[in-house]
Amino acid sequence: MNPDEQQRQRDRKGFPIEWGLFLAVFGMELGLLAAVLLLYRSTYKATWGDFFLSLPGLVLGVTVIGGGVLARVAGGSWRSLQTADRASRGRATLAANVLMLVGVWAGAEASLRRVAVPHIWGEEVHGMLLLPRGWDRIVERYTHMLKQMARQPSYYEEDPVLGWSIGPNRTSADGLFHSGPQRIRTPKRLMTYDQSAPCRVALVGDSFTFGEEALFEDTWGHYLQQALGSRCQVMNFAVPGYSIGQMFLRVQRDVLSFAPNLIIVGFTDGALERTMGVYCFLMGLEWPDCPWVAPRFVLREDDLVVTNSPLPQTDEIYSATTIRNLPAIAYDRWYQTSEWEQRNWDLLYQSYVFRYLTSLYPIHNVVSPDVSDESLRQVNGALFKAILGVGEQTGVRVLLVYLPMMEDFGYKVSYRAPVSHDILKSQGSNFLDLRDCLAQLREDHRFLERGIHYSPVGERRVAECLLPHVVKRLPKESSSAHATDS
Repeated sequence: MNPDEQQRQRDRKGFPIEWGLFLAVFGMELGLLAAVLLLYRSTYKATWGDFFLSLPGLVLGVTVIGGGVLARVAGGSWRSLQTADRASRGRATLAANVLMLVGVWAGAEASLRRVAVPHIWGEEVHGMLLLPRGWDRIVERYTHMLKQMARQPSYYEEDPVLGWSIGPNRTSADGLFHSGPQRIRTPKRLMTYDQSAPCRVALVGDSFTFGEEALFEDTWGHYLQQALGSRCQVMNFAVPGYSIGQMFLRVQRDVLSFAPNLIIVGFTDGALERTMGVYCFLMGLEWPDCPWVAPRFVLREDDLVVTNSPLPQTDEIYSATTIRNLPAIAYDRWYQTSEWEQRNWDLLYQSYVFRYLTSLYPIHNVVSPDVSDESLRQVNGALFKAILGVGEQTGVRVLLVYLPMMEDFGYKVSYRAPVSHDILKSQGSNFLDLRDCLAQLREDHRFLERGIHYSPVGERRVAECLLPHVVKRLPKESSSAHATDS
């Protein structure tokens, strides 16, 4: 029996697979998958030259060379099977490879789809968000929300200058918050401040000044009102989610018309971060019910300019076909281009396997100078100066107050040194730091057990620490009245 006949008999007895061909083709397929994943990373490079000089580009080159070597091996193996009259074995090998490939891919797709859970940005697998984030999901969510607001107005509303503000004569859905015609938080609906008090104190800030998660009677602004007595009026102009830029505009447009004797600007480090944002829905999930856009300040030749003025309206925002088309999106610190859909990849985005693999090793986003840490320092520093400048120009005293968050104590979260302190100290601006004040309370008394804001005990403590600094800055007759009332 000749060697060829012996080989044919072995083929009939064994599994008809040519393992050399099988492994070579399998290696080519793995190389193709790697090449696609590497090419996907090229979409975030300015030029092809930049990509091929990067690590993914160099790895792609090695992958292509390796694929070429495997292709030669596979081709040689296939030709040898044809010449040896073993073509059926070659076809069976390729068929087995295709079945394995389809089976593995289909199994992986089915498994990922089974364990994936809905997320505000798309889908999540074992705590990992599958990229890219879904712009269609955002449009659907906020279009529905805006329709609901049109039928039943919420406590907040769109504002052409501030982005969003408190609506007039409103009560929040949970009944915690009320407002009057002057669009500020009040202890009851429809209440109006008549401006007849001998002294007026205006509070400006974000949710920590507004008193998010708290009844009006449990806010530090109300406790301060009680301590000052009836002769001094405390008005709360704070709005949750505000940046330092929005606080500045709030002072200019709304606060000064009340002729306050003192403006207290309560700020957190979160407000400085939000100064670098544009779209509220990108700024974090702690307030997911915010469909509006914020005014974005930039420095142009040392002058503060709102780069997205006039602000785009919500119908313009949610009619965009892709997030890349939104006005001033490049100025949003939370917009990471690597996390959103890229051109020409729509077909592969249908695959959970592809999305899972690209999400395992997300692409490092290139930080633009306009959203850098240095820009954050410069823009916020200029805004703090502008707020203090308003006081100097109008004769109104301004007190900057740092309101600590959980990060300042490492309570439930990691400790983070306040960026605002370095900014204010470097430019010689005075401010009141309430970290030591709040630290005098027991740890479990500072913040709400289920929430991120102050507990009623924490709110009262803030008012107690503020009181002597406020009295010192009020007119003498108001200070005397405080001494009498107390």
